[in-house]
Amino acid sequence: MYRGSVGVVGSLWFVALLTGCSGGQKPADAGDATDRRAIADLVSTENTGFTSGNVSQLLDLYMDDVVMMPPGEPPIRGREGVRVWLERQFAQSRIGSSTVSEDLQIHGDWAVERLARHSTVTPAAGGSAVSDAGRILHIYRRRPDGAWRIAQDIWTSNQSGIGVQPVGAPLPVNPASPTGAPAPAPAPVSPVDPFATATVTGRIPNPAVAADVIAYNQDAKGWSAFRSTGVITRWELPVRIYVEPAVNADNVVRALAEWQLHAGVSFTIIRTDTPPRIVVRAGSDGLSGSAVARGGIDATEPNNRAKSGLVVIVPELARCDIAEPKCAATFGRVMAGALGIFDLVPGGITSSAPEASPREINLLRTLYQLPHGAQVKPDGTWAVVR
Repeated sequence: MYRGSVGVVGSLWFVALLTGCSGGQKPADAGDATDRRAIADLVSTENTGFTSGNVSQLLDLYMDDVVMMPPGEPPIRGREGVRVWLERQFAQSRIGSSTVSEDLQIHGDWAVERLARHSTVTPAAGGSAVSDAGRILHIYRRRPDGAWRIAQDIWTSNQSGIGVQPVGAPLPVNPASPTGAPAPAPAPVSPVDPFATATVTGRIPNPAVAADVIAYNQDAKGWSAFRSTGVITRWELPVRIYVEPAVNADNVVRALAEWQLHAGVSFTIIRTDTPPRIVVRAGSDGLSGSAVARGGIDATEPNNRAKSGLVVIVPELARCDIAEPKCAATFGRVMAGALGIFDLVPGGITSSAPEASPREINLLRTLYQLPHGAQVKPDGTWAVVR
């Protein structure tokens, strides 16, 4: 979600009070699982509300006496104050939002959660997009009707976006080594900022990365029945994900969080199955032989922008333990296919390695900086042809 100012708010006294009075975290049980799912749904709705600019949807998530603490601003008290703050934000910006839960503790009718957040913010009047990242502390309270709501909302803002580069500027991909080998894996990054809409030409400076974009996305035969080859295929950011109940949604989020962390591809989990989106389901349709999962894009717009994607995972792995290497690799691999790596990259997670390779990371990051309808040439130059 968009958290607009730089700084850190340190009002965390309530966390110590909550832990001290509770006598420790409540043992996991069926009720705890239900509460965790309800809180996860609340956060998903919050991301959707920020991405869609829906003030009324967001206000429903807060207690009447909520305290919001934006970095660098005075505390905002009460839902009416939050309403005014949100309306001001949405009047100024269009927001792409995603979060990943890092820790959630539930203590009776109170809960506290720490989340990592990533945002892309574009001025409503037009101009360059800005990426931001940071941490959120949510303190939740259970209402008398049993529904969880946000009682306090505290966050940090890094304001570390790379920005949208001018027409013709090269993509910020690490150059090849003197030997011509692909660049090393980049450090964790903020979400990708695509080129501005008006940008129609440019150049990828690393020939190895350009070749990979062509081979594993633009001209790849995988899923080519549902898209046109010769032009790149990617999603609008943040990528919208719908996870069916038979699949462990946390596994999907963790797999996508890895791609977001290293390649900058932001995402949001949605609660209703409405395009554009990737659907993740348990099943065996389309699988053959020893295959346990598949992922790809099955519908596009005329300019090859992705419109519908599908991930299928066999039921016995759909709820696997993400801490197990096979589980993590399976979810990471099929989500890569749905994001746009349509063939097996040697030595990478798409070829059954335990984690993403530098080639895959640079490929995906570069792909999501290109405009929809772009065609990449072997020398790295690209131009929008649709």
